Amino acid sequence: MDKVQHKYVDATGLKLHIEETGTGHKVVNFLHGFPEIWYSWRYKMIAPVNAFVVGKDFGALTAYQFAILHPESMQGIVTCGIPYCPPGGFEQLISLLPEGFYIARWMEPVGRAEAEFGRLAIKNVVRNIYVLFSKSELPIAEEGKEVMDLVDESHPLPSWFSEEDLSAYATLYEKSGFRTALQVPYR
Repeated sequence: MDKVQHKYVDATGLKLHIEETGTGHKVVNFLHGFPEIWYSWRYKMIAPVNAFVVGKDFGALTAYQFAILHPESMQGIVTCGIPYCPPGGFEQLISLLPEGFYIARWMEPVGRAEAEFGRLAIKNVVRNIYVLFSKSELPIAEEGKEVMDLVDESHPLPSWFSEEDLSAYATLYEKSGFRTALQVPYR
């Protein structure tokens, strides 16, 4: 596998961390959501002639916008986790979420999610999120409980998420924290 090159770019005042691998003019853009990091897309892909965009979670929203604004630059788009919503439709989608659903909880004003994450070690927060998201039922916290309370600490990591993966995510979040990761997509 080609070596990943880490770079930072300024996108109208927002400092973005990007990774590049490979050479040539063919491009595949991978856009992750929370709690994903660049590491999620570490495996090599063959790039098509035009841009092919893959977006997961809140990265899907960016992928949809790119496809709408630059259809001439697109060969295709793949999204996971969030359906397409026409302008103004995302707010309507959010209003349909059940009370206590993780997205609704983490969209609340600054403080609640930060306090919830802050009471646990960073590695435990990441672990809990992947355990929750690997289950078939929706993570919905009852009144008086937080989303992190839904995880049984004895539950193993999903088979597709190794201890090495967990350490890679925890290392990044130990450097950056969760504040920006929560603010950008959820608020």
